[in-house]
Amino acid sequence: MNAAHLHLILNHAPVIGTFGALLVTALAAWKRSDDLRWASLVLWVLVALVTIPVFVAGDGAEDLLQDVSGIAPGRVSEHQKAAVFALVWAEAAGLCALYGLWARRRWRAYPRWMAAALLVLGLLLGSVMARTAYLGGQIRHEEARSGWRPPSAERPSP
Repeated sequence: MNAAHLHLILNHAPVIGTFGALLVTALAAWKRSDDLRWASLVLWVLVALVTIPVFVAGDGAEDLLQDVSGIAPGRVSEHQKAAVFALVWAEAAGLCALYGLWARRRWRAYPRWMAAALLVLGLLLGSVMARTAYLGGQIRHEEARSGWRPPSAERPSP
């Protein structure tokens, strides 16, 4: 297994995890459930943690793709820039959630601002993760590029 393979195995986890954590955070705020609040904070920490190996494996995958024909270096570079942005925001959400878990343990209460902060961070991170995934898909999937048309099938003449 190489870095590209590891990146392809893990790269969906931060994207799906972000939307899952966002959903649980919204549900926790709506239901005012301490159990759901705790679960959402744990999910945010897990998203932050899994984003790190995805990013590191992506760097290794970039090295492997440098000499592969049919891959535009600009697409890889654009995906990598978006991935840095996604990593920063994922870690920010994870640190915010970690603070919430610590505050809950120390003062037996979640900070009042926690749900709102994570909902805002989650919406931002969700859009950043979706864009990063879209750009990553464009590296090898021509059909994901705007303006792409399927090649016309050659028909033998009668």
